[in-house]
Amino acid sequence: MKYLLLFLISFSAKAMQIDSDMKLIYQPEFSKNARELAHDTPTKYIDVVAEEVIFPRGSARDRMLNAIEMVSEIVNSETFKEMVIGYLNEYGQRSYTRNEGLSNEEVYLTLMEGREVLDQDTPGEMNLYIKRYRPWWPWSKVIGYTKIGKSKYMYVNWRKYKYFDSIAMASNIVHEWIHLMGFRHDSAKDHDSVPYAIGYITGRLAEQYLEDGYIR
Repeated sequence: MKYLLLFLISFSAKAMQIDSDMKLIYQPEFSKNARELAHDTPTKYIDVVAEEVIFPRGSARDRMLNAIEMVSEIVNSETFKEMVIGYLNEYGQRSYTRNEGLSNEEVYLTLMEGREVLDQDTPGEMNLYIKRYRPWWPWSKVIGYTKIGKSKYMYVNWRKYKYFDSIAMASNIVHEWIHLMGFRHDSAKDHDSVPYAIGYITGRLAEQYLEDGYIR
């Protein structure tokens, strides 16, 4: 039984990308000439579409809808573009881990193209299918998971999300959507992966948005 359980866990990990607590206190660093670097890359616009949100009505759902509105403002801002392109990894290099061989500029353009693995026919759209779930283990640290190439949905942990503010939600929604674009990470400690790094960027800009009311 022990070996069967280990096999099932291993098999599930191959099919899903499971994400544990994201530390919003993690502060990414950026190239000092990020603005100049971004200037040479065309600015793209992506339409953020809440295709289906299966989530209980109430204050948590209101915060989620607010988070989705913030995501639309954030990802279409020049600051987001500059941060994605100017992102520095832990070695001070302008590169992400698990980047599918893409430069930072190419990562930005790929994301803004909006062709999810299972939504290739909707270019220019961030298609959001969000479904809440209740984990059987009440102390689970998992925030959400996706089934890359098998489902359009991001599954979010109700036990976490009902306490999240809109900043944490925005960060996690972008993180999970990036998985649905085909990007992965090796573990929850892979801060320089595309999903985690750009999730952190989103959280940082969401804080700025709530404080200033806009993103440049």
